[in-house]
Parts: sequence; structure tokens; C-alpha cells
Amino acid sequence: MTEDEAAAACLATHDDPAVTVTGPARVEARSVEPEWMVIFPASNVNGPMNIVCIVGGDPSAPSFLVTLNTMLLSEEDIQRDLTSNSAYETSSMSSSR
Repeated sequence: MTEDEAAAACLATHDDPAVTVTGPARVEARSVEPEWMVIFPASNVNGPMNIVCIVGGDPSAPSFLVTLNTMLLSEEDIQRDLTSNSAYETSSMSSSR
């Protein structure tokens, strides 16, 4: 899977009409599987937010660790998620963080 394919797979999971993508994706390679973290800047009636996916695998059948709409991620959160799945191992995969 390429960066562009990861971004497209993430965007394809986004189905909340109340959330608007406001800019291009930030796609980061991860040191653990799945191999990509995709962050789209977005907004809703409450203000700025992020659409986040951690995805990998085959582009025709992507494998997602997480897909969510969340408050803005800090750079610390992003750096943690690039090297670990620990933030998602004990939580249920829900639509908010």
C-alpha cells in the first residue's frame, strides 16, 4: 500500500455528513503494523478536529487498526501512535477517542 492508497482507504471509511474534510491528508509511515497513519484535518459544528486511520495491508482489502473522528491530535499523540499500538489495544474501536 502506498501513501496515496492509505489516504484513499481512510477517506473511503469516512461517512459522517456532519464532518467536513478541510485539507489534505498527513500520511506517516509507522514502525509497527499496520504501516500507515493517516490524519485528515476536518471540522464539524464544534470546530476543528481530525479524521484518523491506522491502516495497512492490500489496497484492495485494507486492514484497519482504527478509524475515528477525534479532537485535534497533539504531536505527542501522533509520535506515540507511529511507534506503538498501545493506545488502541485495550479500548474498543469506536468512533471517538
